[in-house]
Amino acid sequence: MKKNLWKYGCTLLAGSILILNITGCGKVTAESLMNSMSENMSKVNDYKIDMSADLNASGSMSGVTLDVQAGLDIALQLNVEPQILYADGNIWFKTLGMEQKIDVASYSMKEDPDIINYFQIGKSEWKRNTITNPENDPDVNIYNELTDLSVNLELEDHTSQLEDIECYKLKGLLDTNALRKMADSLYDQFDEAANIYKDVNWAEIEIPIEFYVSKKEKMPVKISVELKPLLMGLMKSIDDQKDLSINCDHLTLNFIYSSFGEIGTISLPQEIKDIQTEKTSEAMNSETENITTKTI
Repeated sequence: MKKNLWKYGCTLLAGSILILNITGCGKVTAESLMNSMSENMSKVNDYKIDMSADLNASGSMSGVTLDVQAGLDIALQLNVEPQILYADGNIWFKTLGMEQKIDVASYSMKEDPDIINYFQIGKSEWKRNTITNPENDPDVNIYNELTDLSVNLELEDHTSQLEDIECYKLKGLLDTNALRKMADSLYDQFDEAANIYKDVNWAEIEIPIEFYVSKKEKMPVKISVELKPLLMGLMKSIDDQKDLSINCDHLTLNFIYSSFGEIGTISLPQEIKDIQTEKTSEAMNSETENITTKTI
């Protein structure tokens, strides 16, 4: 009896191990990790991202060399539903021994079918900008944008420590074909402002991206993108600057995630509410004038 139970138990154990191996259950892969992270992110309605960019480069033209450091430090607060993004921080430049810092703030939200942006530079008044019938929603979910563009992701064998959080680390590339389409879209919308992207050889550009995912919660901790290849490809495409030489040490864009479910509802300040009231009044007055004109 004991012998039969032992054989039965061994058979059951062997079968279980076989099933686990076939299904991959219990084994973390790049695909399973990204799926888990996407599922977990879909359950969160608000969170914070500390976004930073850091450029260290030098350029020479007509025998004159200039060292440049530049970057941005922006704190983002996001609500997924209703979609609204609040950004507050600064953009900075360092060159010729001088430093300049510009404070910036903005609110972006979806008001079907348009996207409404309110922005402030320094201590100036808030301004309103409307993007009519955009192809994409506002960048409320930066995570989705980056994961959708990522290809060839590989999971590193060992975990990493980031801010006392044990993380899985994935490394891959951004899909340059998708980036090219985005650049073409920019050109269509902004014409000359985005003309610099028209002659970029996208086939030569590889943009590395890294994801740090918390081992315990399976949530994003950090996303890092190295944009140096894009900058160098851009400079290479500028034909009318033959004597311009650019050396770039790095152009790194980082997103640090935190405060999941802790932000709450983002409210617009009174200054912006006043702008909304003014716009509503202008629209009503315009409609009234049209009706009066038609009646006459």
